[in-house]
Amino acid sequence: MLRRCPTCQQLNIVREEDFVCVFCDEALPLEHAELLTSELTTNSVRHTKGPAAVRLQWWHPVLRISVWDMSPDLPKPYVPPADPHAEAGRGMAILELVADRWGRCAIGEGALGPGGKTVWSELALGA
Repeated sequence: MLRRCPTCQQLNIVREEDFVCVFCDEALPLEHAELLTSELTTNSVRHTKGPAAVRLQWWHPVLRISVWDMSPDLPKPYVPPADPHAEAGRGMAILELVADRWGRCAIGEGALGPGGKTVWSELALGA
């Protein structure tokens, strides 16, 4: 697959799961980006009803992954599940461990209807 390095803009032949630019040697944490996107999206689908949207923004050297949904309920900080074998309840722990930064914000109601919330995470090049 061909992929353009966001740092130096050179085209590279890369494997999907591992991208290191051969020109400037910058490593992009693609598996972390995939994991964070999956966790944020899964939390939105599992815990809310209605539409949701995923947004990826590249602000060199930071990739911001954000998910918006219509629920005004902000996710709570991670608390270990009572049952260590539980199949759910670790999304926020993954977010805290993998993201370089993350946050959440409620969006108030406006002329277009309910605002909901956005939960975001950031990954930095070379971090």
